[in-house]
Amino acid sequence: MTSCPREWEIVQAITAGAGQGVLCAELQDHLRECTDCREAVAVSSAMLEDREAAWHTAAPPSADVVWLRAQLTARAEAARLAARPVFLVQALGAACVVGAIAGVVGTAVWWLRSWATWLTSVGEMLTNAPGTMDMAALATRGILLALAVWLVIAPVAVYLAATED
Repeated sequence: MTSCPREWEIVQAITAGAGQGVLCAELQDHLRECTDCREAVAVSSAMLEDREAAWHTAAPPSADVVWLRAQLTARAEAARLAARPVFLVQALGAACVVGAIAGVVGTAVWWLRSWATWLTSVGEMLTNAPGTMDMAALATRGILLALAVWLVIAPVAVYLAATED
């Protein structure tokens, strides 16, 4: 694909002067002889016409629209900046809730262990008493069964009481 070495010069002259009438006589003589340059002139002229049409049809927004967009942007930025401390406080609150839940669970586990230890000691005391082997084992099993049932039913009862259905 070969092109004319003067093609770029012609295109620059047309775009600088915005038309074919500004070409000097030497370039106009060359234009009559070179088909590549004529094609370049046709393409450049079409692009210049499109540019001129775009300039004439372009309508910038009114000052009211520009002001409204600036206000909306400023408000959005202010809201974003105001949300930062709120997010920080929410994250701190969530961390406190997690810490409180961990404390309650730790205390509940300690409490359950102490009760289990007490129940085992009571069971051992009852089983070591002479003549009460069967009754002590039965009482220990009954207490453990009641505790297990309470541990299962209590959260279900709280859940059912808390729901609005």
